[in-house]
Amino acid sequence: MIPAEFSEVVTWRSDYGASTPEEVFSQLRPDGNPPDVGIVIPVEASEIRVEGVVVPQSLRAESDDGTGVNRSHRLVVKVVDARYRMWTMVAEDDFVDSEWRTVSVNLSAGRNTNYTSPPEPPFSIVSMWVELTDQSIFVVDGDSLLFTSLVAVTPDGETLLNTAAVKGYDDLIIERDVPASLAAETRYSAVPPDMEEPTRVEIEASPLWKEGVVQRWILPPNRTRSNINVPNARHDPPVIRVLLDHEAAATAGLNIGDVSNYSIGSQAVVGEVAGFVDKVPTTTDSRRQGVMVIDFEAYNIWENGSASWSLVSGPPATESPDELWVSTDDPDAVVRV
Repeated sequence: MIPAEFSEVVTWRSDYGASTPEEVFSQLRPDGNPPDVGIVIPVEASEIRVEGVVVPQSLRAESDDGTGVNRSHRLVVKVVDARYRMWTMVAEDDFVDSEWRTVSVNLSAGRNTNYTSPPEPPFSIVSMWVELTDQSIFVVDGDSLLFTSLVAVTPDGETLLNTAAVKGYDDLIIERDVPASLAAETRYSAVPPDMEEPTRVEIEASPLWKEGVVQRWILPPNRTRSNINVPNARHDPPVIRVLLDHEAAATAGLNIGDVSNYSIGSQAVVGEVAGFVDKVPTTTDSRRQGVMVIDFEAYNIWENGSASWSLVSGPPATESPDELWVSTDDPDAVVRV
């Protein structure tokens, strides 16, 4: 839980690295701004929308296959809210291979059950992915989908969201400027021997037809839930700014501005040395050597922002800080509590 507000820091020991905490911690955000964690959604938005379609088989291939497989996919997004909580949200409708369809994601509720209050704007989209609606065998299985631009719905209308920096991860291939007509062209590219070839007018009258260019996602085949690598679209996670104590930095041969890999628990992250600090209030465990201070909001994206199969079983629990700073005249009583 993050309280609505914190009490002011009334005292600060100078041996914690500076005369004020701002001098120490401001090095983590030198411009005063939080790290870029994803696609920023306007604070007034109530939902996000996107129009999409599953690229179908040709009529001939479908006739030869004869299995009638359900190729519907559901869009899932992971967003971080104003209180740094990760929410997994699911679109209300499926993308199908029979028509272009607009789906929406309601930003007022998520599938998470470990929070005691609803999502709180503003939001940023950390990752996006799709899952087969029918997961009797695979969660994704080599399909490709076409998408128009992602928009946020506000009281004043729709706002185009900036997805230019989004990349594909874990074997998701993203192609841009693909003809929107690909779905219809693929459908009618081959027909059964007993069917007459459709005319251009008939093809363009299909609900699969669309003008312009769009984005295409190509999914890997035969991926089951046992494979935790979820093909997803996201920004590159931010490089975490790190404060190190002088001894740890010297041992690792690191100076201010150096970028290296850090291990925090089970998570490996990329960090840049932003400054030095030798003491902080909670580094009191003499069994642990070295001091490292990071920006939780940036680390949260690494630790909790990854995509995870969520349509059937729900999202996994998120990791969060497990310490509390308390000002008291009776520390023994606080420890007992």
